[in-house]
Amino acid sequence: MHAIGTSQRLSSIVLVASGCAAHAQPIYEIEYRFNDESAVVETRSRQFWVVEDRDLSPLRGIQDLEMAHFRQDSTRGLVGVWGEIAVWASADEARPALSSSGRTALTYTDVVFSSAGTEPIRVGLKYAFGSGIFLISAPTDGTQPEILVEVEVELEGDVRSGASRSTVVAPSEIIRVRSGILEDLPPDRQVLLEGFLVPVNTPVSLRIQERSTITAPDGEGGLTLRIQSPIAGGASGLPLEEPVFVLPDGVRVDSIQGSIRDSVIVACYADFDGDGRLTIFDFLAFQNLFDADESAADLDGDGVLTVF
Repeated sequence: MHAIGTSQRLSSIVLVASGCAAHAQPIYEIEYRFNDESAVVETRSRQFWVVEDRDLSPLRGIQDLEMAHFRQDSTRGLVGVWGEIAVWASADEARPALSSSGRTALTYTDVVFSSAGTEPIRVGLKYAFGSGIFLISAPTDGTQPEILVEVEVELEGDVRSGASRSTVVAPSEIIRVRSGILEDLPPDRQVLLEGFLVPVNTPVSLRIQERSTITAPDGEGGLTLRIQSPIAGGASGLPLEEPVFVLPDGVRVDSIQGSIRDSVIVACYADFDGDGRLTIFDFLAFQNLFDADESAADLDGDGVLTVF
């Protein structure tokens, strides 16, 4: 978080999206909105960041928001958000309604389910909901501030969604309600989304989105709302070191953009033998895949195996 002095009275937002791929890139999206302003949307194919400041005078307080896309080889997930609304006011001082909303999304367009058959298949997808910290100080005027996190997972047009809402209903009492794919979240915070119908041997798209909104209703007196996600390295997104998809027998899935090889995310896509180094043995493994006409050897993502 950025430290902002009360004398500055600024509203600040810092957003970062990052990723690396030698050829095809994912589509990164970041959207943010303060209060009743129009949303600002950035869409790029490589890492970027945005810094936005606003004057909140005469209000004494802080309103900031930070978002990031994480590299898949450094965390199990893909996105995270940190935000805070803090108002310093006396008990009878008027406080306007304030809200901060940030959305991060990531799309892969080169996911290929390889099969000897030609008919569409049903697959499952594992999604990990990132762990976070929520700090809400209850205002003395009886209003109910809240933090809302909404997620969407879309595979080839089939959207699965869920939400987690934390509301202050009384001092020291916070009610959290989860719905959709997050309703029965297990202790490991990983859910299996089943029944996606996808074509085989042709690229399909996979999109993951998370939106976090912190809202402070109008009233009197001060309050603090804060969200920090992820903690302990667990951002929302796809699991690492285990298959991302549940597939029928004889089917594999690969994505250069997502660094997914045979359903598992790998730190470096060119490390074909998985030993953590790039050696002649990786080239030989690639050559074997190329000779076998496997989609994992399509490193330029054009859908065909060529010398390019």
